[in-house]
Amino acid sequence: MAAAPGRAMDSFLLLYLFFFFFFSLETLTVLADEDVALFSHLQSSILKQGDSLTNNGSTLTLQIDCDLVLRDANNMIIWNSGSVARPVDCIFWINRYGVAVVSDSEGIPLWTTGSPAPRGSYALLLRPDGKLRIYGPSLWSFKSIANSSGSGGGGGGTVSDRRVASSSFDSSGYIMYSSDDFIYGPTGGALLNKGNYTLVLENTCTLHIRGTSEAEAASSTEERRGLQSTAPTCKAQLSSDGELTAYRLLFPEQGGLQDVWLRTWGSDFTKKTAESIAALVDSGSAGELLIYPMKQTMA
Repeated sequence: MAAAPGRAMDSFLLLYLFFFFFFSLETLTVLADEDVALFSHLQSSILKQGDSLTNNGSTLTLQIDCDLVLRDANNMIIWNSGSVARPVDCIFWINRYGVAVVSDSEGIPLWTTGSPAPRGSYALLLRPDGKLRIYGPSLWSFKSIANSSGSGGGGGGTVSDRRVASSSFDSSGYIMYSSDDFIYGPTGGALLNKGNYTLVLENTCTLHIRGTSEAEAASSTEERRGLQSTAPTCKAQLSSDGELTAYRLLFPEQGGLQDVWLRTWGSDFTKKTAESIAALVDSGSAGELLIYPMKQTMA
């Protein structure tokens, strides 16, 4: 007896979904605790059952029953996926097509959200305001080999004492938002930190990724040279359309006139979008800065 057309179509769709997610699933390992984002191109970017993304008191947890639950700073549930609600081995990740996936240990999807987009690098981020969003594909990126020798000055500092006029302080220190300005003077400072890498705004008002020991060495060299008193004031800014730009202060605010800044460096790639982020990631062999436009809001 021939199968009913409806059942045949259902079987075809299930088979298609299996192959789509199986071939987009790569070798993955467990994400460290107290992180805020998942990245499609990093092997370390998954949540296992009981793992969470945490940012500014909000948490996204993959529960034992494979349900994703988002809680606010008061531990109140504000969203859940209702994905599986049965005890099987599962993981949560974002694939190379910008689709968030809860899958079993064989890579078969149990729950998904979002429409497939062009293959690329995507990020899933729990923001400081508690919103859960997908960004990508990446507009632009650059890498630096670990502890490579760089040119120019630069050096230490922390994220918290260099970031001003920011509405979205991120405790992880490796995400830059398009609502952030980083202004410092008169010496170089660290903008973002992740693993063994630091994104540094040099005293030449340009950007560079340094390995840990290189950043420390550059800072010590600057102290010996006494450059703190002579270096210009610099600013780094990420626009909502995804361009990362560095500026040098030409004329400070005076007589009711605003500061005058000279553009000294820019990533030069943009996309019309309401919001963008930049992320510094540690891939083990290199540090990489990627810029992502917003794709969609999950919760």
